[in-house]
Formats: sequence, structure tokens, C-alpha cells
Amino acid sequence: MKKLKRRVQAEVEKLDQVQKDFLVFGRCLLQLEEPFRDAGHRRAVWDTHGAAIVRDYVQKYPGRRPSAWWLYEKPEPRVEGETDPAYLRRLGLLGLDEIGRLSDSAYTSSAKTRSAV
Repeated sequence: MKKLKRRVQAEVEKLDQVQKDFLVFGRCLLQLEEPFRDAGHRRAVWDTHGAAIVRDYVQKYPGRRPSAWWLYEKPEPRVEGETDPAYLRRLGLLGLDEIGRLSDSAYTSSAKTRSAV
């Protein structure tokens, strides 16, 4: 039993690029099948690596969140037509660095949104 627990923990702690791409983009272009054993494994990997993934993602895409964040972390549904930055600002989820890097137009519904969740 201990050996099984260690193996499962090792699988969760390990994050390969295909798994990371799946958590960031919601799919992987290089692989047709989901790179996780099951939904519980995907969630455990997100719980372990999600904060680091979000931190790295926000550095490149301020006012946005990776796909798995929308699946596992969003506190409430978005208002129809609400951009990612507007949603995050409304809920107080934007970091100060993000706010400083976003233009006023990022908050308007005419701005293109990456996520449709």
C-alpha cells in the first residue's frame, strides 16, 4: 500500500510539458488523448502545480488565466460579454503588476477574450 501511495504521489509531483500544455490551453496539439490517468489525477496535478502555472502564465498574459484555472479555481460564473480582465478585476483577483500592465480597453466587452468559460 505504501508503495502504491508513493507511486501515485510521484505521478502527481511530476509535470511534463504535455501535461502543462493541457492545463494551460485545455488541450495538447501534440497528443490526441488527455495526458492524465483520469479527472482525479488531472485535479491532483493542478492542485500541486497550479499556483506556479498561474504565476508563469500571468507574467506572459496579464489579465488572463490558464484553462485549468477557469475549470478549478474561478469563484463564480462570468457575466455574459465580460472580458477576462474585467472578471478578474470585479472579483479583486488581479495582481498590482497585472493592473499596471493592462490598458483601459482590456476591460471592455469589445476586447477579445481568450477564454469562453
